[in-house]
Amino acid sequence: MKDIHSELQKNIYKAVDELYSDAVTYQEMWMRNIAKRELSLSSGDYQNGQELTISFPLIFQDSGFSMRWMKHRFIRNNNKLARLVKSISLPVSESTKKRSFKDASDWELSLILEVEEHLAPIRKELKHLMKMHLLLGYSVAASGGNFKAIKIWTE
Repeated sequence: MKDIHSELQKNIYKAVDELYSDAVTYQEMWMRNIAKRELSLSSGDYQNGQELTISFPLIFQDSGFSMRWMKHRFIRNNNKLARLVKSISLPVSESTKKRSFKDASDWELSLILEVEEHLAPIRKELKHLMKMHLLLGYSVAASGGNFKAIKIWTE
């Protein structure tokens, strides 16, 4: 039974790695389009609300990763400029909707929705793979074995 469990674990990790590779591809597409936009702006455009307000980091978590949209705001506190970063909540459908990006400009929103179209299926599959990973750990424990989860990221 141990061989079956380790084989299942390897296959889950392989699938997570492939999903991560796909997510990186879409993150690079996002960053490439943002860079083109930033290079085309002049300093006056930033004062007219053309600055970037949304980012898209890939965050390692245990044996998987998450894909979150983050909203950025800059506020002035006395003479200091502070950046506030807030995660945009993810609906149950695993696909972020247009209404979640009220502060995004039109060009940013169209790019977000284009990238999100590709991310939703990745998010959904990743969620189910991580559930399989959790259940595999329970199965190994029930049979008296020792399940060693491999973390993607350690601090």
